[in-house]
Amino acid sequence: MKDDHHQMLTTCLKSLRSDLRLRVAPEIQSPLGKETWRLAEILLTRLIARQEAGVNAVNGHEAATGALIDPQPLNALIDYEDTIAAHVARYREAAVVAAPENALGGVTAAGIQAWLARKNPRYAASEVSAIREIAGGRSKRTMIVSLAFADGGREGLVIRMDSPRYPTRVADEFPLLAALARAGVPVPPPLWFEPDPAVFGHPFIVMREMRGQPPGTLWGSHAQCPPAVGLAYAEGLARVHRVPLEQIVAAEHPQPAQMAEAMIDHFEARWQGTTVADSPTLAAGYRWVRRHLPRVTGAAAVVHGDAGLHNFLIDGDELVCLLDWEFAHLGDPAEDLAYCRNAIESVLPWPQFIERYEACGGPHIAPERLQAYTVWKELRSATMCAEVRASLTRGGINEIGLAVTGLDSFARFEAKLARVLLEVL
Repeated sequence: MKDDHHQMLTTCLKSLRSDLRLRVAPEIQSPLGKETWRLAEILLTRLIARQEAGVNAVNGHEAATGALIDPQPLNALIDYEDTIAAHVARYREAAVVAAPENALGGVTAAGIQAWLARKNPRYAASEVSAIREIAGGRSKRTMIVSLAFADGGREGLVIRMDSPRYPTRVADEFPLLAALARAGVPVPPPLWFEPDPAVFGHPFIVMREMRGQPPGTLWGSHAQCPPAVGLAYAEGLARVHRVPLEQIVAAEHPQPAQMAEAMIDHFEARWQGTTVADSPTLAAGYRWVRRHLPRVTGAAAVVHGDAGLHNFLIDGDELVCLLDWEFAHLGDPAEDLAYCRNAIESVLPWPQFIERYEACGGPHIAPERLQAYTVWKELRSATMCAEVRASLTRGGINEIGLAVTGLDSFARFEAKLARVLLEVL
């Protein structure tokens, strides 16, 4: 399967319209804003209809030009517009039928209230005062539920729900969170796992809401982020990487080289199933890591797998917890360090981060290990984005964030991979 740019554009336009209609339009209050949205929806719907009509419709511009001098193209122009109008009507009808009752996709206050009361009778005396979905996540839907009790008490819970478009599952994340919490790693306390998709559409886990805010995004730190935040994160990663594995996994684990080879095999197979399996950049990346990664990989530890500044909470300068463990696995701690380095260096010098990391119990990471996992970080990210890109070609996406991942993020990570390969080849 190769990239189908016509289908990719169609999918991106549909994703844009769907998310704007579901998440942005209901928030618009001003008359000018509502009118702007009305016009934008007309434009987007027509563009989608033109894309879906594709080669089966006469090119409207050519028909209009020819109609000036030849009566025959007048019929072609009418047929073209009728075709577009039919596509617009079908798409609008389908969008109304497919739309969930709210932006939360069927998650309602009443539904949460009833489910919580079944889990713990004390919640029968509470009321769901608000449900807020957190922006930014791709592999999971995350919602914060605010509860008010009759005695004046308040409580916050977090729901993390599976997405059908990603292979990671909360069924795996929940026991890991429980084990990490028992081992003293700062994670949100896990409360319940609900495997039944009939409840809210997909399996989900419930955790306690934690205080604090993330000091950055997927692409780096927030402005004015103090150096103390980077030092707090160094301590947090060290606490993860020093956890004895017997407290997390019961079975024996492979040797470091075998673990690295299995990881490469897994992701290379995923890349080969995408629309960019002929990418010379990714091909060069996989050749390079096969030669170097198993040779330098160190002793196994728990690896977060998505260790950016967007995935931990701070309160002032204090580390509160690390979030979003769906990509966690056994591996080399150098993987997490390579992942967070660019963001950390916008906060404080890297040597200071490493000094604090090692002082808090993190293992020493040789420069060649960090370099190898820097290549791996970009290669893995490009591969995961390539999978989303393939979904664009198949038309299997209806969210702006995923469309951006497949179209924009893939190109950015492929270019970043090319840059790091130039440094090591």
